[in-house]
Amino acid sequence: MNAVLARGTWYFERKPVLLSAWGSDLGEGNASSIPLWVKFKNLPDYYWTREGLSCVASSIGPPICADKTTALLDPVPFAKMCVRYNIGDPLPESIKVAALDVKTMELSNDSFVDIEVSYPQRPMVCGGCKMLGHLIGACPSVKRFGSKRK
Repeated sequence: MNAVLARGTWYFERKPVLLSAWGSDLGEGNASSIPLWVKFKNLPDYYWTREGLSCVASSIGPPICADKTTALLDPVPFAKMCVRYNIGDPLPESIKVAALDVKTMELSNDSFVDIEVSYPQRPMVCGGCKMLGHLIGACPSVKRFGSKRK
């Protein structure tokens, strides 16, 4: 039971299920953040450190952990990190990070590298009410105006 509760958010058919111990308060039933796995492709070698991976992951949300392969800090085609995602925040498809200046071996302030970002399980977040589990087309909070058919 503790292992299941420690995970916090589970997904069934892309819909989050938030679990808590019996009797604990979930507030009004609205979570403000969830753990989210993120893949970073084209990550330069000099970002394959704990600090570098944390810096890149923090562009989405505070880092929680890395998957086993990424945690070995051995460059592979992509890094996979779990971050604390604030529901409703934008999920970028790419991010820019500072490039390494080969002369000074310091991160440059002038040149950048694009890192491709993908989400193995993109959460279903409504654009209207910013809640999990449905999209704006099924949002109960959005008022719809229809025209009568003749």
